[in-house]
Amino acid sequence: MTYTVTNLITDAYYASSVVSRQFSTIQGYQLSTGFAWLNQILQDKAVDSGDIPYITTLYPFRGVPGQEQYFIPGLIDIEAIVFYINSVRYEMSSIPRQKYFGTPRANNISALPLSYTYERTFGGVNIFLYFFPNENYLFNITGNFFMQAVSLNQDLTKKRTTANLGAPTVGGTGTFAADELVINEIDLAGTYATAAALVTYINTGVISNVTAAIVSNEFILTSANGTTIEIVTNGTMGSSNYITFDKFRTQDGYFSQVFYYFALDQFYIDYVRYQLADRICTELNFTTPPQVVEQLNRYRQQISNMAEPMDLSMQKISVMTPSTGINYGQVNIGHGWSTS
Repeated sequence: MTYTVTNLITDAYYASSVVSRQFSTIQGYQLSTGFAWLNQILQDKAVDSGDIPYITTLYPFRGVPGQEQYFIPGLIDIEAIVFYINSVRYEMSSIPRQKYFGTPRANNISALPLSYTYERTFGGVNIFLYFFPNENYLFNITGNFFMQAVSLNQDLTKKRTTANLGAPTVGGTGTFAADELVINEIDLAGTYATAAALVTYINTGVISNVTAAIVSNEFILTSANGTTIEIVTNGTMGSSNYITFDKFRTQDGYFSQVFYYFALDQFYIDYVRYQLADRICTELNFTTPPQVVEQLNRYRQQISNMAEPMDLSMQKISVMTPSTGINYGQVNIGHGWSTS
């Protein structure tokens, strides 16, 4: 069943009683303001991950030898991080921020990245790894990510991925060297005199299920049928021939970003519709109808319980343990493989 953003906004106005379902239709200005408020509601969900029932599993990023800090765009909080050596997955320990930054330690050790902490920052999360990676390990994150903004005619029931790289800038001949722009493992090395030329090349079908367009001066990649878009760059510094984007750099070293499809279950569409109805009433100084408040509270409680289930697990720690902590001299020899 097709259910577009326009359908949701229209139904929200009817639910709010600001517009009568039988006798009125929503006007153009109501549609545009409702659209703006809807995207604000979706973006506001970044404040509390308990309002987002969807968990992203295995969001990948690459470690850089000797680098401690990594920025992950759109991330809200982390359930787990693992890293891989060949086909073997290794668990990492989460350390409270105060302990990570406030306790004594040696800062010049590159070894297995056994622990991490993270903090929210503008647009995502900064992750800090210790020990600093001694190789380009592949890391995978399980956690909550921002809700994506929607477009007016978007079908909320259809799996669709949108990657907005921002405004493109072309320097010199507009050349990508090998590994400077890799999308879904397709290397786009070549020369493109304009950003439009890059769009044309992508739209030849070189990347399966992915198309490109320039919309409002921003470079947009789209895919359907649940195809994930993964973009990786290992650009060199100071190149005079390049294409780069203000939301995704293609120079100055390794950088990767993964975009997942956006589609909503019916229960969450209904929840957002009631949220928008309440927002419409608030913005226009109307009293929210009691049935809207009742439905909104019911959905909010159910979604919160589903997104943030109570953790009743218990772990016992013996005071008789023979563990003596980390010996940093041994760490320099064993590189994290053994800390006893």
